[in-house]
Amino acid sequence: NDPVVATLARAVKHNDTPEIEALAHRLLGSARTLAASALAAALEELQRVAAARGMAGTLAELHALAAAEYQRVRAYILDLKPDA
Repeated sequence: NDPVVATLARAVKHNDTPEIEALAHRLLGSARTLAASALAAALEELQRVAAARGMAGTLAELHALAAAEYQRVRAYILDLKPDA
């Protein structure tokens, strides 16, 4: 999902609310599958604000929260991998 996260960052930078909404929705499904509730909550709020065509500043703040939580979950998952 790293490419999706990078695309989401670009969409937020350009205030592309339809793309933000779509990408947040896509990542939300993955977050729920992983039971990453804090990440899911952040993405759900990002999706909601984007759907309402929210302000760029609010979207950027929500994206920063979601991105930080994504990195936390990613690090956790990578720590679970056995050494090769």
